[in-house]
Amino acid sequence: MGGGWQGKAVRPPTEEEKKAVDDVIAAVKEGKWFAVRGDVKMDSFEHGLVMMVNDIDGREKPMRQDTAERKRIELHMHTNMSEMDAVSSASDLIKRAAQWGHPAVAITDHGVVQAFPEAFGAAKKNKIKLIPGMEGYLTDVTVVVKDGDDRPLTDDIVVVDFETTGLNPRKCRIMEIGAVRIRNGQVVEEYSRFVNPMEPIPEEVSNLTHITDAMVADANPAEIEIPKLLEFIGGAAFVAHHAKNYYFFLSEECNHPGVENPQPRDHSLTVVSPT
Repeated sequence: MGGGWQGKAVRPPTEEEKKAVDDVIAAVKEGKWFAVRGDVKMDSFEHGLVMMVNDIDGREKPMRQDTAERKRIELHMHTNMSEMDAVSSASDLIKRAAQWGHPAVAITDHGVVQAFPEAFGAAKKNKIKLIPGMEGYLTDVTVVVKDGDDRPLTDDIVVVDFETTGLNPRKCRIMEIGAVRIRNGQVVEEYSRFVNPMEPIPEEVSNLTHITDAMVADANPAEIEIPKLLEFIGGAAFVAHHAKNYYFFLSEECNHPGVENPQPRDHSLTVVSPT
């Protein structure tokens, strides 16, 4: 007698049984709710408790309701843009507020406003008013405004963004300028230029910014574009996400031969940095 396994042959599943299993697998999707009945046993393969399912019944997902006659407005809410503090997206939160019949909702992430574009889109889609906000921080250590004065916030503000060939203002060059003039809270003028850095763009920078040597080859050099930018800024407040670093880049570009305009400091720039 051979030493092979002996026992009752296992019957292969029928087509009907296969279809029944496929139907169950197709029905079990993320976000669906089910009532499951079966036997819980210790599984030698999983080395833990598993349920051997006998019955699966689809159920409606229970939904919390706001049954208040007078609906509230949530004025304190964090999205997943609040680091280590929330997991829900602005879209999901705003959709839920609209489902509950709330007339408006606020987004108040701490220290960031990155959720605003998504939030405005979600509010428009769900026909609910958005109240954009932020939990700010008061500090006496970081200088946020340099050379500040008493001008009102309705005065001209120029928000600037640079793309550069690297992070060191003394060794790297500006290769793209983007700026907008804001007056009374509205964008009234734009300034956008490529700048020829007169040096090859490092491969890692091109991969990050999607700006190539070919794109800046026919652009004007800093000697031409920097004076134009300073003229565009004029006496407005200079605002940027990395204002201190951008100001250093602007100052270094002014030091290059051929730039005849004065240093940014001679323009009495009020530098504002949200960082």
